[in-house]
Amino acid sequence: MRHYLAMCALFGSILTTAAFAQSSDTAIVQPANQQPGEKLQSMISVQISAGKSANDAVNSVLDSATASESTDITDALKDVIQSNRDASNTLFGELAQSTELFEAVIAAIEAAPDSVNSVITVAVSLFPDAANDIVTAAVLSGTISQEDAMVLALAAGASPDDFETATAAGGNVTATPTPLGTGVGAGGSGGGDTTASTN
Repeated sequence: MRHYLAMCALFGSILTTAAFAQSSDTAIVQPANQQPGEKLQSMISVQISAGKSANDAVNSVLDSATASESTDITDALKDVIQSNRDASNTLFGELAQSTELFEAVIAAIEAAPDSVNSVITVAVSLFPDAANDIVTAAVLSGTISQEDAMVLALAAGASPDDFETATAAGGNVTATPTPLGTGVGAGGSGGGDTTASTN
């Protein structure tokens, strides 16, 4: 008899959960550790999947998220988006076409080089865990120095601990492969033998 009652209770809770899930089919369940930008990105994806164009979805989600009654993001983030709306639209428009934040930051800066400061501010504010990647992407765009990019990121809420040691220490950020140095097999001017070792 106890087994029967336990099974009924379990079955009842499953039905209740299923009924709740069906009644809120438009709600998006967000992981607890999701960054604010990822939440907005998910909302945009839902609208695109429902048939909206990327631009319409971005505008709709950003309008909705920055409305005074919205609880999707904090008031501080609403202010960041509203103060940098063009850069926000461009960044999320690029994110709608690419799943990688790094590439989207570069593309958003290339689309509007004069808005590099705004792109960094929006990106770091909404994706704080990716501050190092955002700064690196901005520097690689060639429109801002590493120091200026880091100052903007810190002002947008990044922590100095968010940056890799080389970046935080002002090390050069490059995307070009480094040529072999001098010495064995390098053919450089270091006096080493240019033939590879047979060992």
